[in-house]
Amino acid sequence: GQAPGAGHHQRQALAAALRVQEPAARCAALLLMADELEGGGQEQALSAALAAAQEVDSVAARALLLGKLGALRNGLASRKVMLGALMALHQVTDWRIHATVLQGLAPHLDGDLMVMALAAVRKIDENLPRMRALAALLTCPDGAARRSAWLLVADDLCYRFRTRPRAELYACLALPGLLAPPYVDAEMAASIAQVVIQLEAEWQWPV
Repeated sequence: GQAPGAGHHQRQALAAALRVQEPAARCAALLLMADELEGGGQEQALSAALAAAQEVDSVAARALLLGKLGALRNGLASRKVMLGALMALHQVTDWRIHATVLQGLAPHLDGDLMVMALAAVRKIDENLPRMRALAALLTCPDGAARRSAWLLVADDLCYRFRTRPRAELYACLALPGLLAPPYVDAEMAASIAQVVIQLEAEWQWPV
């Protein structure tokens, strides 16, 4: 008889992934194979991955999985997924997860979703992870949404470092993406440098 084709093997792999009992593992398996599937098979895998992600008890794991889904999906269907990821992120206290999730979602954010993303960033108390999350959001291609993120960066530079060691400020400024083209041009970089010079001149830095 004729050997089974690639479509047959993909259907078998999808069926095996759907039988995984643990929701996080099932979601991860479906996400891994989603890019290799076509048409209805891919839609089935992504829908099942979304359902599995929503069953995950750990809010941090749920945020990461929904963030990966939001980065994969296109069109109106992704908005609900990204909204779920951002809502979960509001409950996460491991700040490293914020940058990971926001890095994946940033290319797809609009103004309303950026408002939610920035609200999640404002919950981050530590300056370095907070700036790392903002650097991730600065990759958003929506100019108005990206400007909202930049305004928070500028506000943080002016007010969050007054009582912090200067090394912390420079560590934040050195973060990849924070001062990187194409979203930061020479004029913007010069403005930031001027703010830093002003900080040096006017503020009493702690030892």
